[in-house]
Amino acid sequence: MHDEFVANLRLLCSYYPSIADVCLRLPINRAQFNRHLSGRYYPSHAALQRICHFFGVTPDDIALPHHDFRALVQTGQLNADTASTSLLAAVNNDVSSGDYHFRARH
Repeated sequence: MHDEFVANLRLLCSYYPSIADVCLRLPINRAQFNRHLSGRYYPSHAALQRICHFFGVTPDDIALPHHDFRALVQTGQLNADTASTSLLAAVNNDVSSGDYHFRARH
């Protein structure tokens, strides 16, 4: 589950210009966020809620198997009521242009 979270978080971040940009928008300390991205630490409940709210996903969504989560994001099946407007715009732009830039490492 932890590896799925890391891959899914990296996927969500890939729709933004940089990790620094994500950290500024969240806001979250970049060093701490990098620990989550590396899989070194799993976020606290409060941090997980904030991350999920920002990206417009639920904690259950972000823990899905990566291939399922990626399909959910790519097809725009995020909940429009909770999804981040900027993420939806980024996903819609990437999907329509065919420009996928995933940074997740396997």
